[in-house]
Amino acid sequence: AQLLEAHAHLRHAERGAHAAGVDVTEHAWLQQLLRAAEAEADTLREALARAAIREAEHAAEVRALSVQLGVARAQAERLSAERDKLLDLSNELRADLNRLASHEPAAPPSAHVRADD
Repeated sequence: AQLLEAHAHLRHAERGAHAAGVDVTEHAWLQQLLRAAEAEADTLREALARAAIREAEHAAEVRALSVQLGVARAQAERLSAERDKLLDLSNELRADLNRLASHEPAAPPSAHVRADD
């Protein structure tokens, strides 16, 4: 907006300078001011473009991390379910073993000693 205002002011000053013979120094000052404003606008446009690129890169990184997080959550849920199944199976096997051990007669103490001892 300031750049447009400076352009309008310069054009008005140029028309007025030609019509009324306004000071050339003021005209040069306005041109210099306009060049500085254009340079600043270019710098701001470049900074804005770089910021937009960074924002796009960050958004892409966030999307990739979000996908990775989803995969990790799914794996954690699958592993948790597998752990629960294995614990259940272990408990069933332990119960079966205890049931079988309680039905077998106790082995004589000499059966545990090896013949070569």
